[in-house]
Amino acid sequence: MRILLASYELTMALLALLAVGFASAELMEPGSLVAHGFFVWAERLILFIFALDYILRWSRAPDRGAFMRNNIPDLIAILPLGSVSRGFRLVRGLAFGFVFFRRAGSFWRTNGLIYVLYLTVVTVVLGAIGVYAVEYGHTITCFADALWWSFVTITTVGYGDITPITPVGRLIAAFVMMVGICFLGMLTGTITTYFLRGRRPRDLPGQGEVDLSCLSAEEVKQVANFAEFLRQKKP
Repeated sequence: MRILLASYELTMALLALLAVGFASAELMEPGSLVAHGFFVWAERLILFIFALDYILRWSRAPDRGAFMRNNIPDLIAILPLGSVSRGFRLVRGLAFGFVFFRRAGSFWRTNGLIYVLYLTVVTVVLGAIGVYAVEYGHTITCFADALWWSFVTITTVGYGDITPITPVGRLIAAFVMMVGICFLGMLTGTITTYFLRGRRPRDLPGQGEVDLSCLSAEEVKQVANFAEFLRQKKP
């Protein structure tokens, strides 16, 4: 049950993040997604999933009025008014952003991942500023290129389209890569901990349980008597 709940929360968080991406792309370049039917249907599917989720949670809430007051961003996000104006699309994007951070809140707090995420974001920005300062005129022509380089470097993708050639630039690249490796290692460990958190030892395979199916009834009785003897002797 714990794993199912964790999977549900993480899936909804990722869908909310995807919705934020759709809204941001449409705001930056109006009509860019409308021209592609796949993205239109993907956005509609996300809205349908969140609307269904909202209705189910509302129907099961003991106090439906309190539920609506406490989940206003969820309601705003599913209102079918995205095409009315760019202003409402911005509001919807912000609402989905709020939903994302709320849904993923317990995940970010697992193992203190949120602090590593802060460090990673700061490293991306400072790395971009640093490489822009030392590589401008060599391999960097604008800050957007520096920011792109910093992002792909910290994710350890490294497309190679931009490569530092100065000693300081390469030193910055090494630091950014090390932080990226640490973040990815922390992320994988956090995902494992998040899904297994709260499980008792006997819930794990081979832990806290003994298979007695191969014993006879008399042998099982003897084992039970011995266990009772040990329990009574335990101080």
